[in-house]
Amino acid sequence: MPKNLLFIFIVLVLVSCGSAPGSEGGDCLEGSVCEHDYLVCGAGGKCVICGFEGDPCCDDGTCRENHVCGSDGICAPCGWEGTLCCDGENCMEGNACGEDGMCHICGYSGTICCQDGICRSGYVCSSENECVFCGGMDDPCCDGEVCKDGHICNTENFCEICGYADDLCCPGETCREGYVCTLSGICDTCGELGQLACDGPICKGWYTPYEGICTNPFEVDGSISPGICEHAEPGEIERYDQDWCYWYAAYWKGQPSICSNIGWEKMQALCEDGENPDDFEVTWIVQ
Repeated sequence: MPKNLLFIFIVLVLVSCGSAPGSEGGDCLEGSVCEHDYLVCGAGGKCVICGFEGDPCCDDGTCRENHVCGSDGICAPCGWEGTLCCDGENCMEGNACGEDGMCHICGYSGTICCQDGICRSGYVCSSENECVFCGGMDDPCCDGEVCKDGHICNTENFCEICGYADDLCCPGETCREGYVCTLSGICDTCGELGQLACDGPICKGWYTPYEGICTNPFEVDGSISPGICEHAEPGEIERYDQDWCYWYAAYWKGQPSICSNIGWEKMQALCEDGENPDDFEVTWIVQ
């Protein structure tokens, strides 16, 4: 027999034989089953591949990884944004299963919370299962009752500014410069005469800490030298300025001669007259 005729004969035999029963393309075996778990008995009683997108669902309604069996018995991709949630309401990382059964991007402001109520850094999961900004003024506190610098988590779990006068103390019982944290947890001005000493303890100008309060050193210790006034800032407005220091020194030490160090003529005259500096303050008159 000629070679071309022999080839044609072999092809015809193979075509007529077809795939073996139970294999891909072959007839289904008894009980409508196939030999391999990646095959299923499809339309026309033939074994076909199952489990991938557009394929029939495999036995027991299962599909391959990242695919799910639809109501029409066909496998569809799952877990990605805009696709069905996989079995167990699972989605790929960065996505979460919504109430509509679809996967959505999660974790950012205005998106649903990721699995286990997790949001990205700077966001927190609200009671509506939505991620919202956290840590700033009037924002919810971030996880762990954390707020941004200069803010603190209050008892209502919202962040508020801290550290200034009448504000809550910042974490670590700290306040802004010029303020100190009191026993009540509220920041108060510090460093002035009669006020709490600032952290250190430190007082302004020539004042000295005494039992935690900024005091006039000449009042508590008569031996203090008026020489400490040399290190005070020159000026005539604040009581911790240099001229005031000399006036207090002269009054409490009973030494009018110290008044000669005062640069402001009017204040010097009051000092020399033996007036108590606590009875006076500087006021400005707008003309």
